[in-house]
Amino acid sequence: MIYVAYDLVLPLTSPTPLASTLLMIEKGLQTGGYIIPVFILCLSLTAIITETQKTSIVIHQLIDTQKTHTRTRYELEQFSLELLHRDLSFSPCGLFSLNNSFLVSIAGTVITYVMILIQYDQSLAAVDENYWNDSIEISNDTMN
Repeated sequence: MIYVAYDLVLPLTSPTPLASTLLMIEKGLQTGGYIIPVFILCLSLTAIITETQKTSIVIHQLIDTQKTHTRTRYELEQFSLELLHRDLSFSPCGLFSLNNSFLVSIAGTVITYVMILIQYDQSLAAVDENYWNDSIEISNDTMN
């Protein structure tokens, strides 16, 4: 994903505007194909966690305001307590939590590494330019 994001930014340095625009559109669609499913998944899971927390509050309010059968009241109290005390989080293999903070983490990581790749590319271009300039000067000196 980092390399695709780097390819998305790289055409900005291209000398031909039409080619760089078409390349950016292509890479943007490719990047969207990677990012959109993760984005939708994380937003959905965050919404589920939020709704679970709201449900326990609504059940407590229902218990307090409504007169219900003793057995029903007991079941609602148990369900509400279970929702309140259960830490609901979705984490693949326990490695990280899938929520909105995960999206921020991905964005920060991708931006950091793209900036490093851009700086590295610029330093290689400067080294390459110096190499060719020195080579031309050496060949001109040897011909004279």
